[in-house]
Amino acid sequence: MQTPDIDLGERGYKPEHIKVVLSGIAMHFPDYFRSFCPSVKGAKQAFDAAIGNWERDNPAYDNLFDLETLEEYEDDPNAFKSDLRTKCPIIRRCLNSPAREMKKYKISFNSSTGRKLLDKSKRFVGITERVRVALWRAKPTRTRAWVFPSARAESGHSETVQKQFERAKQMAGLPESVVLYCARHRFSTDAMEGTGNLMAVMDVMGHEKFDTTRLYNHPGTKQIRDAIERRNQLVQ
Repeated sequence: MQTPDIDLGERGYKPEHIKVVLSGIAMHFPDYFRSFCPSVKGAKQAFDAAIGNWERDNPAYDNLFDLETLEEYEDDPNAFKSDLRTKCPIIRRCLNSPAREMKKYKISFNSSTGRKLLDKSKRFVGITERVRVALWRAKPTRTRAWVFPSARAESGHSETVQKQFERAKQMAGLPESVVLYCARHRFSTDAMEGTGNLMAVMDVMGHEKFDTTRLYNHPGTKQIRDAIERRNQLVQ
């Protein structure tokens, strides 16, 4: 994010700034959207078509990126790449598109190995003992299949904890500026401070570049202060 007078830098990820941005979007976007559709020829039809495409394609994504399905590809990663080419709607459209803008994506996909594509599609983080105990208490009889099955979800299991998070946030009295995605930043920061292993953090976060992981890390000054204190004790 940029402004004419201020370099936001890390401020762009602070809760108070996020709250201002979200409130601005909530205030102005509905009016903008309502004025945009009638003023641009074919806009409503384009939006309706995009929504229809998403509803049609969504089951294909659920089936292809199901964790159990991804596990089966471990023995043959090249089969995963082949299925991405033919069964993943957005990749299939990209590879078949004559648009020049798609050229770099075609090159990237064709030059990637099945193993690399598979590794980028599945990331696992071992559960902590606290989570294991909580799951056991909540679901003591679940020894296989989905821990949180859902009859309404096409995938057969719950895929989001957004509603549960909102209830927990209200019960804890947390401000509206605290959003679920903040947990991803917190995880990256804690993992980096706790391990010092940048490559491992990049791997579980699914990042290819150091700069991306850097955006998710918000280190404090305690470690630096402690290091200086230890140095001072040595020179006394």
